[in-house]
Amino acid sequence: MSISTSNNAKQNAVPKQNAVQELRELPVDVIVPNPSQPRCHFGEEALMGLAGSMGERGVLQPVLVRPLRDGMYQLVAGERRWRAAKIAGLPSIPALVSTYDDRAALEVGLIENLARKDLNPVEEARAFVRLSREFGLTYPKIGDRVGRNMSVVSNTIRLLKLSEEILELLERGELSVGHGVVLLMAKDLQARSQLARAAVQEGLTALALERRVRASNVDVLQPGGSKEQELDRRQEQDLAALHLARAWGDLLGVEVQVRVLPRGRMRLEVVFDSAAEGIALADRLAAAIARGSKGR
Repeated sequence: MSISTSNNAKQNAVPKQNAVQELRELPVDVIVPNPSQPRCHFGEEALMGLAGSMGERGVLQPVLVRPLRDGMYQLVAGERRWRAAKIAGLPSIPALVSTYDDRAALEVGLIENLARKDLNPVEEARAFVRLSREFGLTYPKIGDRVGRNMSVVSNTIRLLKLSEEILELLERGELSVGHGVVLLMAKDLQARSQLARAAVQEGLTALALERRVRASNVDVLQPGGSKEQELDRRQEQDLAALHLARAWGDLLGVEVQVRVLPRGRMRLEVVFDSAAEGIALADRLAAAIARGSKGR
């Protein structure tokens, strides 16, 4: 087992957010968007639909804002609702006003958007990365905050390894997260792009795309081996690696990656945000083993 560490975690905990919030009815024109908003794509058709609903029923859920100078307010969360209210021509909108500082406003905005599943997969991946790098949150902690499994957080972040062309397809909704994860399996980058375009043009499911990806990886075969045999062998290895990573990840409560090596060997990597976290886990394992030995 090899253990890799990342020292980008912040030593200080995320600052506590102001829990005091006041519900007000604010003019739409005194609210401005947040430049750090993780959501970049809102979808005109969806906005128009929401605006129509607001025109009939009003705004059912308040936006979250913080006060600025000169009587203005900055959105912390709820930009989609604010945009739809403007389209609907509403003069005002209900808002929860709280005095978040810059750091707390960023964290709350990221988590609120992720928890509501308002972001596309690429926006989600970038938001997860910001929570990890800027706030020192581990993948399990991010999952707890936004109601996702740790493996979902890990797989979503891995999407950022794809090319800009494929990321754009994910942002536009032409490819799903499942398609993206499957494309990461393609070993040839040029073939990966071609497979992504084929998936969009032919409307391939993630499963159908996976078959093509695995076939594209079997270009260089060992002498005397058949394409079908090599494909089956690699499929079994990849599936075993996936199960192994999930089993160890659930057991240890940290991110675990498993890589398939030549001659059928596998490398298990445990990823920590700091050396202290790795030492703490080692201490817990040692204590558990000691208790087990005494019980025999």
